[in-house]
Amino acid sequence: MPKLYEALAEAFLAEGVDTAVRPDGRRQHALVHRIRQTAGVQSVHVRHEHVTVAAATAYNVATGRLAVASGRAALA
Repeated sequence: MPKLYEALAEAFLAEGVDTAVRPDGRRQHALVHRIRQTAGVQSVHVRHEHVTVAAATAYNVATGRLAVASGRAALA
């Protein structure tokens, strides 16, 4: 049985995701790492986590293609 991040990565790739956006200087997220293992998927590093969503959205608006935004989960 695949792990959750593996199943999510496969689902994103099946939908045509070709770009993964993640915060720079952070520990590599398993989901983004799995997506990046696929040839042709580029990784974009941004400075802050809140910018990952803005960058992925801007990429979609500019190109019409899908991107994945990754960030850390905040626990209260």
